[in-house]
Formats: sequence, C-alpha cells, structure tokens
Amino acid sequence: MLSEVDKINKYEFISFKHLGYMFAGEEDYFSIEKNGRTETFENYTFNKLGEGKTEIKVYMDSDPEYMEMFTELWPKALLKLKEISEQ
Repeated sequence: MLSEVDKINKYEFISFKHLGYMFAGEEDYFSIEKNGRTETFENYTFNKLGEGKTEIKVYMDSDPEYMEMFTELWPKALLKLKEISEQ
C-alpha cells in the first residue's frame, strides 16, 4: 500500500489514508480510482484500560475480496504490535 498519515492524536488515535499500491517496485496511484474507490482509510483507536493494558480498535475500509487475507493477517500483525509495545 502507498499511504500517508491523515490524522494523529498522540496515544489516542491514528488514521492512515491509502492512496495506491506498490506492484513490482512501481507506484500505482490509479488502480484504486479504476476500481471506483478514491481513498480508503485504516484507523486505530487506543484506549487505556489501566494496569498497563491498552485496548486497540481497528477500523479499515476494504474491498470484500481482501477480507479473507486480512482475517488471516490481522491477528499476526496485532501480536507483533503487542510484542513491540511491551519491549
């Protein structure tokens, strides 16, 4: 994905705007538009729960065709985020 940070509230919220794709090392900003989508977002909300725990809520715009891939990848990505955060 080719993305930029759209909004950030430190320790509370971050939003990424996806602008295109990377294919074979080439930037492609037009495939999203060709598929009828101009921008998609990936949002993370962080809520302190106390006792050193934080809840992360993820919202992501996505085409239904990618749902299976994200269902498989998100648990792995969130475990990696947890690992990094606890160092």
